[in-house]
Amino acid sequence: MDEDLRWFSGFRLRGVRQGLELQLVRFRSKACGASRAQGRVHFAGRDWLAHGFSDTYYQYAGNRDPRGLHEFIDKTITFLTQRIREQFPDIPIYPVLGNEDSYCGDYQLEPQGEFLRRTADTWKVLFHNGNNERAFMQTFPTGGYYAVAAPGTPKHRVVVLNTVFFAADYQNKCGNPKDDPAGDQLR
Repeated sequence: MDEDLRWFSGFRLRGVRQGLELQLVRFRSKACGASRAQGRVHFAGRDWLAHGFSDTYYQYAGNRDPRGLHEFIDKTITFLTQRIREQFPDIPIYPVLGNEDSYCGDYQLEPQGEFLRRTADTWKVLFHNGNNERAFMQTFPTGGYYAVAAPGTPKHRVVVLNTVFFAADYQNKCGNPKDDPAGDQLR
């Protein structure tokens, strides 16, 4: 596991590192079965960030600067995306957000926020298809959802909704509380 974490050599945050190790173990256990499943649709989802990620980061960083947290979140998403591309270099992956995945906190993803824009820029490489990449970039930065052509058949679509916005626990604390991101993605 340490070899995978060398990329984070500047971040010796024990608790965050343990959460990242847990995410990598989960990914590797799923990857063993998925690598034999050529020609299928592969989703990478659930929480990309471990539960309590922000609190643990602040505990070990020694400060409460949100810019440092945001940078570390971006690096974590980039790191995990790179590991996925290494494991599945020729297979398109369809990423899905989890409730922890945001700068603002659990169930607090900001629609049209910086997290969605930066994550979209990182994840667009997972599609291996220019048309799907463009379709992803049209809607994902707005609300974390997208629809792209299914592999092998242009008549079918892969539709990924951001179900965080439908959760009873969802709050738009970092954006406009009057926004309706759940409704927006269904329009």
